[in-house]
Amino acid sequence: MSVDAARADAAALSAWCADLLMLGRPLGRWSAMLALFALVGLFVDAAGRPWLSGSLVAALAAQGYGLRVRVDEAVFRRWGQAWVLAGVADPLRDMGAFDRARGFRGAARSLEQRCAGARRLLWRQGALVLLQTACVATAAILEAR
Repeated sequence: MSVDAARADAAALSAWCADLLMLGRPLGRWSAMLALFALVGLFVDAAGRPWLSGSLVAALAAQGYGLRVRVDEAVFRRWGQAWVLAGVADPLRDMGAFDRARGFRGAARSLEQRCAGARRLLWRQGALVLLQTACVATAAILEAR
């Protein structure tokens, strides 16, 4: 594979990963809306209070993962654009410089490994938002009784 083809493949994978990570944005908005409902419900509801509190804990964790997903999205987007536009860009060098700037001294990770890690963060964010949704729904059902 030529250097240009390898760079184009890396740019395409990076852009795909950034596009996938954009799914974290609506998850973050849904989580924030549920957290607002839970906060209001804590002042009104007595029966579902434990579930609403659990929902807020899940919301905090989901928002934390959401921030990390958003940062990774920006990094992958920047890399994808840089590797397409710059004729002399070197993906391995750029990823190594990024790791050194963050103080990471471990073994170099491939772009595929980085994208898989970012997908795991997105999956965890989604799982926490699902848990948060279930907690708010359970509280609403208990209140309706």
